[in-house]
Amino acid sequence: MELEGLVNHHTRQCTVPTCRCLQLSKSDSDLSTEEDEKLWYGWVQDLIDDGLEKFPRSSRLHLLSVFVQYAKLKNTFKALTEIEVIESMSRISQEDFACFYYKTLIEQEIVDNDETEKEFKGTEFSKVMAFHEGFTELQVLLSEAIAYYIDFWSELLESSPQVTRLYSYGAQVVNNTDLIMEKYTNLNAINPNHIRLHQVYGDFVKIAIPESNESTKAFEKLADETHILMTRHQIDTNDAGNIEDDQGRFIILSGSHKNMGVITDIGPTIPEMCGYSKAELIGRNVSMMMPKIFGEVHDRLLRTYLLNTSETVHDPHRDKAIYVLNKDGYVIPCDITVYILPSLREGIRLAGFLHEIDAPDTQKDDFNEGIIEQVNKAPYYILFNADTHLLQGVSYNCWRSFGISSRLVEGNEVAGDVGIEDLFKEFGRLDQEKLKSEQGIETVLDTSKLGQYHFLEEQALREVEENNNEEDEGSEYREQLTRFREARVIVTMIAETDYFGNRVQVLKFIKVTDESETQRVKSPKMIKKHNLLAFDNKAEVRTKDGQSGYSIDVEEEADGIGEGSGKLF
Repeated sequence: MELEGLVNHHTRQCTVPTCRCLQLSKSDSDLSTEEDEKLWYGWVQDLIDDGLEKFPRSSRLHLLSVFVQYAKLKNTFKALTEIEVIESMSRISQEDFACFYYKTLIEQEIVDNDETEKEFKGTEFSKVMAFHEGFTELQVLLSEAIAYYIDFWSELLESSPQVTRLYSYGAQVVNNTDLIMEKYTNLNAINPNHIRLHQVYGDFVKIAIPESNESTKAFEKLADETHILMTRHQIDTNDAGNIEDDQGRFIILSGSHKNMGVITDIGPTIPEMCGYSKAELIGRNVSMMMPKIFGEVHDRLLRTYLLNTSETVHDPHRDKAIYVLNKDGYVIPCDITVYILPSLREGIRLAGFLHEIDAPDTQKDDFNEGIIEQVNKAPYYILFNADTHLLQGVSYNCWRSFGISSRLVEGNEVAGDVGIEDLFKEFGRLDQEKLKSEQGIETVLDTSKLGQYHFLEEQALREVEENNNEEDEGSEYREQLTRFREARVIVTMIAETDYFGNRVQVLKFIKVTDESETQRVKSPKMIKKHNLLAFDNKAEVRTKDGQSGYSIDVEEEADGIGEGSGKLF
């Protein structure tokens, strides 16, 4: 009764249109107990928010908000945001303990959810991230140990070495070596198939503990794992549940309100995929790796995702298709799985695990035929603004096959933006239902007029001149001049989204190929790449003094096709 009276009194004076007081005063008796409780605590949170507007530096009010958001409204990340605000204020020890208590609960909840996800996904992301962080720590320990080792021998070789320094350096080497051996054991338990782990550990103990058989064991493990890796290139064994497949291609972002969207770390295969070095990405906002139309609103999307995630820590919509922008400005279609890191000592951090869609499968028994068939059937992607119809992103093979450059995208260097109707003349007359269907619709792609942008023709001519002396490749480069042409394609609209008013549509299309098109993609360069994976290029196992090492000596030519360092797809 008292609460209802308080609500009625509040309703008469309330001027906030989004306040739940009006809804409570007219509460439907058919609401379940859980829904009714959520409605009441939602109103309590409205009162707290009203108080925080008047007293924004009140740590007690923020702490009360943490309790309501986490324990009653199940809004985990809103609670974490409030904890971050509290930790930036002056506070008493009881408030510190309360923050620690809730962060511990949330960390455990994330781990539990991750274990549940493993049953469905086959991948335990907490182990992936634990290995990555542990391997980073191992590399730091190795660097420190090597530095102490060099200092020790430098001092020892002095004409009059100081015993105290020798003792200090020696103790540091021994201490770091023990830590390295312990760290290696732990990492090997998480992922015994990681080649780089065995390589760096084996190289270190071979120098630091020459009389030990630890290096022999590590190099034997390295040889076994490398042989397995080479075998996988010959047979199709795509195990999505293997940690080795997932651990290298991820991006870690800050979800803290002060550094929203800032990249804090990346996986080792991201530079190879996107063309950026690690130094170019760390500390930058992730919006630089996406088309401009997405990048403009990404921080808002991320903030909305975190603050409105309720019921469970893992949002059921966290698995989705995205379009990563490489350094040359071409989109790479990827599936992304978002994982919240359980360690909150550095604030909220999100890891996005990427899986490239339509990536060329090099695990074919007949590599030449397999790659040629994939080039023919590989889909092309074009993103455009649904309102202005201007291009927002293109995949690299659009440039390679049809001369649709990333420079034609809105906001780039070309004077005069290119619209979707400049590529598909009949786009406005296409049947929209068929266009959005799985089968798609056949139409004509015409890029013959893109040659008017002189820099494209000049670039193609420059490529021919630079490679004209190579007889086996000269004809291939001349063929690039024919990329501005007409072609029949089957096009499908695979996505249509609205992000805070930025409406984006995504077209996916494939060529209607003929025999001449098949011959066009057969290039000496592709056939050369087959030899890199053949067992004729055997890796060499060296044995010396009872110790074995494993090395691979394979030199791959740069692609050279297209713009910059763009990938084949």
